[in-house]
Amino acid sequence: MKNNFIIKIFLFLFLTSNLYATNLEITSSEVKLNKKESKIIFKGNIKAKDESNNILKAEEAYYSKEDDLLNSIGLTSVVTSENYFFESQNVIFDNKNKIIKSNFPTKIIDPDGNIILVNMFNYNSIKNILFSKGDIKLEDKKKNIYKFKQLYIDEKKKKIVGSDAKIFLNDNSLKDDVRNNPRIFANSVSIDKDVSSVQKGVFTFCEYRENEKCPPWELRAKQIKHNNSKKTVYYENAILKIYDFPIFYFPRLSHPDPTVNRRSGFLVPTFSNSTNMGSGIDIPYFWNIANDKDITFTPRFHSSNEPLYLTEYRQDFAKSFLIVDGGYTEGYKNKSNKKTPGARTHLFTKFYKSFIEETDNISNLEVNLQHVSNSTYPKINKLQTSLVDYLDDTIKNSVDYGYQKKDLFFNTKISAFESLSKTGNERFEFIYPEASLEKNLLMSENLGIVDLKSEILVKNFDVDKQTDVISNEFNWVSNSWINKFGFENEFLGLFKNVNYQAKNVNNYKTEDSVSEFYGALGFKSELGLFKFREDNKLNVFKPKMLLKISPNDSRNISKESKTLNYSDLYKLNKIKSIDKVDTGSSISLGFDFKINNLTKNNEIKNEQFKFSLGQIINVKENRDMPSKSTLNEKMSDIIGETSFSFNENAKITNNFLLDQNLREFNKNQIDLDIVYPKTSFNIGFLEESQHIGSTKYLQTKAGFNFNNGLISFGAKRNLLSNSAEFYDLSYEYINDCLKAGVAFRREFYRDRDLEPEDSLIFKITFSPLGTVTAPAQ
Repeated sequence: MKNNFIIKIFLFLFLTSNLYATNLEITSSEVKLNKKESKIIFKGNIKAKDESNNILKAEEAYYSKEDDLLNSIGLTSVVTSENYFFESQNVIFDNKNKIIKSNFPTKIIDPDGNIILVNMFNYNSIKNILFSKGDIKLEDKKKNIYKFKQLYIDEKKKKIVGSDAKIFLNDNSLKDDVRNNPRIFANSVSIDKDVSSVQKGVFTFCEYRENEKCPPWELRAKQIKHNNSKKTVYYENAILKIYDFPIFYFPRLSHPDPTVNRRSGFLVPTFSNSTNMGSGIDIPYFWNIANDKDITFTPRFHSSNEPLYLTEYRQDFAKSFLIVDGGYTEGYKNKSNKKTPGARTHLFTKFYKSFIEETDNISNLEVNLQHVSNSTYPKINKLQTSLVDYLDDTIKNSVDYGYQKKDLFFNTKISAFESLSKTGNERFEFIYPEASLEKNLLMSENLGIVDLKSEILVKNFDVDKQTDVISNEFNWVSNSWINKFGFENEFLGLFKNVNYQAKNVNNYKTEDSVSEFYGALGFKSELGLFKFREDNKLNVFKPKMLLKISPNDSRNISKESKTLNYSDLYKLNKIKSIDKVDTGSSISLGFDFKINNLTKNNEIKNEQFKFSLGQIINVKENRDMPSKSTLNEKMSDIIGETSFSFNENAKITNNFLLDQNLREFNKNQIDLDIVYPKTSFNIGFLEESQHIGSTKYLQTKAGFNFNNGLISFGAKRNLLSNSAEFYDLSYEYINDCLKAGVAFRREFYRDRDLEPEDSLIFKITFSPLGTVTAPAQ
């Protein structure tokens, strides 16, 4: 049996008076004394502890009396007094100089779990400072990699200082694109719990390029400092380069670190140039008032006009939010007949509140308040925010409440509209109130489905015109059945009561309150014919018919703007309005023909071809019906829809209204869409004539991707006047970290003080720093 005793030795250098007292405590399974070499040899379960509580563990070691050294042999672990763990070999405990060292590869784990790999180390046990040189690699808990040539670690101060640093930030939460390789190279780096700094550093987010070419963008700075408590990154004497060419210089620059979701401070400025307003710059400032509220101030300074001051306030509540958007400018510096004097303002507000949020029970309220002091002010200043869209010509003020519970729907709204394209009081329209209630009254296996829809609409428009309408509409759909010939059939029913008062409105009786009753019955039938083809396709031909009887007389609504769609053919009421029903007896005839591609399991994969055609034939002419819909004629326009998919990437569609004489189209709309991974193309043609309108234009939009570039083109041309309405042309260069582009737009729109203009804009985005937009000269 082995002598497995443990000897505890308090070494006082063999108790001689002229030698140091070591206070080195060693335990092991075996001990041998070599008097000749003044060494003590330890084997098995060795544990050495110095007076600073640094602990060494090994399986073999020897102690030299003369040098006061403990040398381990082979694998060795060391735990320092500050709980840094070393996994090494052939470690030297220099008890005389209070040094622990090794010239062999070592793995170090700090108390935070960061891993440091070194080729050698030298540890001062009195100052608790580690030194290493060579190829050094540090990996933190988030898998970020730090490489150094020299490294100092102060264990007490929790501070790291390294030279020739290369830092690779692999934390995915920092990346905007999976291809990003954010990294920092620097002459030296200092890291502690409060402040980390980089001297003469280069920072980029871009992925690696072959042969170590310069990245698309990089930020060079004399010093980069990160304040952990303030969560802010500071730059001193910073230069932003694109492909090694300097474009911006910042004496001082700061921004929140990636852990910050919101922080008060200046945002990236935007430059602009406009024929109407001249050159300008936006300098937005974001104020994070609290976790649930913030505000953005954006002064826009013009070279030749008064500044524009914009602000947007946002606040979240429990199940609700509020947005307030406002702006003010003194107007034009140089006045004229068109450029009138006076300040311009706008104030837009949106409030949303959810009262109930359940699967089958919803209740909410939305309030929109909008005001502009000048009709052309939004377009002149190209206002584009979360609430303001300068392309929208209508100002809307509304209070809208909605409620839904299972099969019950209720909505009520009060609205006021202002058309910015009109002048005078005719531009206003008021609705107070508008309400609707929808409820399923019956769902029976024998009788089918009965629904109720009640509506109220009070509308004032064109200064002195007003209509007050209350309607109740019952809709019935029987259960469908298939007869012995294969036709699928169902009955439809409609009963509607309209009560109204009208003032100064054509086509309404205006003397007293009026009550009108409308009813309609319909029989709908269709036959599905199917053919499976050998080429793995399915042909479907479905003739359809709707026979409708509505013996009521109608008010004259011939000037209504309603036009027919193919989906209207098989409805009892083809004029979907609160107080209008298309009356008379008629038959709708049509068909759908489809070719579907099938899977190997004979399931429909997609639709390759569709052609639908139909027409309404009235028993007699009804001149009270809308003329645009041709429901006033004995035979309506022939309504058609067709589409053809060449493949998964290309499709053409055509919607048309063919005159009953079969010689001309009253409406013809054609769209061709081609979408490939690197190419997209759309061309649209619309022509309206005769009773439909007077429109004819061609609109195109195309995009081409090649390598890292994208070219986009868009145009719209009025074919009646042979003039262009706008041109758009842009080019963008895109990679993982940089997007740069130039866009040209020509607008021919003219309205009061708004002149046609050309704009050429240069835009560059440095991911994730931000976007700079500037007018191209």
